[in-house]
Amino acid sequence: MSATCQASANFLAFNDEDIKAIRNNTTTKKVLERDIDIRLDCEVLLETTQFRNGTLQVKNWRTGATVLCGECDFCTLLLDGLQREFSSTTCEWGVERILGKEGEKIWFQLNKVEFGRLPSSFLNGWENLESRGVSVLIFRGWGTCLGESSNMARFDVEVTFEFFTDRVDPFIELLNIYRRSLESTPLSESNVAKIKNWINDCDENHQNCWSDDSTSNEDSMPYFLPTRLLSIGKEGGNVRLVPTSFLKADPKTAEKISYVALSYCWGSAETAGGSLLMTTHQTMKSRLQRIEINTMPQAFKDAITVAHKLRIQYLWIDSLCIIQDDPPDWQKESSNMAEIFSNAYLTIAAAQGSSCNDTFLSRELLQVEIPFQIRSDEFEEKDCVLGLRFRRPNTDKMSEINQSRWVTRGWTFQEDCLARRVLIFGEKKLLFSCRTVERVEDIDAQKTRPHWVDNVLDTSTGRNTASTKRSEYDHWRDLCRHYTRRFLTCPEDKLPAISGMASLMAKRREAEYLAGLWKSDLEHDLFWYPTRSVESVRIYRAPSWSWASLDGALAWFDSRTCSQNSCQMHCTILDVGTIPLGLDPLGAVSDGFLKVSGRLLKIDVAWTDDPNKYRWRLDFAGKEVARAIPDDPTRSDQSKIIRRQSFWALLFATCQGDKQRPRGILLKETGRQRENWDEFQRVGIFKVLYGPASNERTAIDAWLRMEERTIIIV
Repeated sequence: MSATCQASANFLAFNDEDIKAIRNNTTTKKVLERDIDIRLDCEVLLETTQFRNGTLQVKNWRTGATVLCGECDFCTLLLDGLQREFSSTTCEWGVERILGKEGEKIWFQLNKVEFGRLPSSFLNGWENLESRGVSVLIFRGWGTCLGESSNMARFDVEVTFEFFTDRVDPFIELLNIYRRSLESTPLSESNVAKIKNWINDCDENHQNCWSDDSTSNEDSMPYFLPTRLLSIGKEGGNVRLVPTSFLKADPKTAEKISYVALSYCWGSAETAGGSLLMTTHQTMKSRLQRIEINTMPQAFKDAITVAHKLRIQYLWIDSLCIIQDDPPDWQKESSNMAEIFSNAYLTIAAAQGSSCNDTFLSRELLQVEIPFQIRSDEFEEKDCVLGLRFRRPNTDKMSEINQSRWVTRGWTFQEDCLARRVLIFGEKKLLFSCRTVERVEDIDAQKTRPHWVDNVLDTSTGRNTASTKRSEYDHWRDLCRHYTRRFLTCPEDKLPAISGMASLMAKRREAEYLAGLWKSDLEHDLFWYPTRSVESVRIYRAPSWSWASLDGALAWFDSRTCSQNSCQMHCTILDVGTIPLGLDPLGAVSDGFLKVSGRLLKIDVAWTDDPNKYRWRLDFAGKEVARAIPDDPTRSDQSKIIRRQSFWALLFATCQGDKQRPRGILLKETGRQRENWDEFQRVGIFKVLYGPASNERTAIDAWLRMEERTIIIV
């Protein structure tokens, strides 16, 4: 099989004009672009009822003016890229809505090929990497599918490949290709050596990673160990559950113990094989004696393999180290997640597979080396061999994990953030991060850790300025924004699955935590809103003013221009609190209240056709006074059809800064009282409107004419 066919060799060649463009273009993402006409007639072969699992089979490669052979290395790579894009973006393309059940046709037409570079923002923080040269090859075009009832759909297609090379020559230097070839297996000899070097560099040179060795309470031991660990012995030896109480009796022994923690997806009952290997009261005695390796899910076996390669004797896996049918034990251990993951020698993230039965130590890797023709006297008309492999158009980390189930799960979010060091086994690459840097397998350089994670989780003290506090609360909301895009198998875990991060933030700020919000920044924390469809939970999980009361992606009003001391309050928070449901004071809650004294307007709500997030118009005395974002847009859709509704609008605060408007909380009465005060529930948030002819004072005049009233929001 040849590396390229004649057609692909032609549009992949470089001439003098191309070389000039590469030298001169140092700013834009698009360096070179060429017209092509690749047309592929495909069928979708299904093994399941889900189209994302379908296989593309090209029936004809030769219908376009750019006649590909369909057999060379490059054509094989192009089909691999189309297949991966098809699997990951089927829903975006709308194919499932159009196609029938099997054997349906899709036509792809690719009309542009671009030699480009990743956005400069993707290189932010990378040491010694310049945003110049060429780093990616992008094919653009469209696809068309024909369904059972002659329904047709057209969708945009973009397939990206990244360049890599292990060679050195002047043309490669001009292109500035900084990626290297990947090993065929994650735990190759060279990769194991690389992992050890990353860890050693962290141990020896990263003061920030080890400046605060203990995240446990002052009254506890100076060196933390989980309640139980798995002793994995030597390779091929026995595995058993070990209580660490006897190890803690000798501090010198305890300090020498290192353990690896596993972050993974349990999977559904079906994908996990019906019964995940767990420790229960019934199995505890046998677990303490021996756990047969052949009874373990594949992800557990893989974690043991990694630990053996790193010569670490102990392993922490939640299903085996927590007594799963003992609620007090579960609550106690879940409240210790910050300590468990931040004190682990290394956290292994199994970012492949959909359940614990899937391996994370295999790779379906197609990378090919292709001779690119250089039609230039400057480079002596020589071919330059460059590698190409598929990548998703995202940051290195997200390119590797954004199709994984691991990145969608709620518990794995804080496990990744809390870990002192994490080694991610991605789709094609290893990724390593600690509290100082991030690394990726195919790049020799290192990247600075994102500050929005570090600012919240750093437990050092000493920075207590208003701007520092403001920044930390903003970063907390960033964390929550990411977290709300995750899913939980058990909805009641919404608050427990983030309590580890909350405990570190509480220690850092000495602040009171209230079901996902902070008492000292409620004027900003309360103003969350849905960014896509959300669902109300059936069983009580949090007060209505907490974002944890809903399932779905949320965001917050931007308060970065507002310092805490300059936020103008229009009401007074008299009291606020939550009641923990279990042993974890920052976990699940059974009740919560917000007692406020302020001015309320009884307003009429009407649906608007405004395409932005402000879906409700708020009218008072026949005049529009504000626009609101409903907490549950699904219910607001129903109200649009049924009737106009009346709610209460509590004027709350105004941030100080450019284009800031008075804002408030939209409420409905529950018909009950608490402490002789009327009880309300939150249904949305609003911003007050005013135009050029008015100002804030006149805009909120309707509220100012009202008497202050004390209410309780639950």
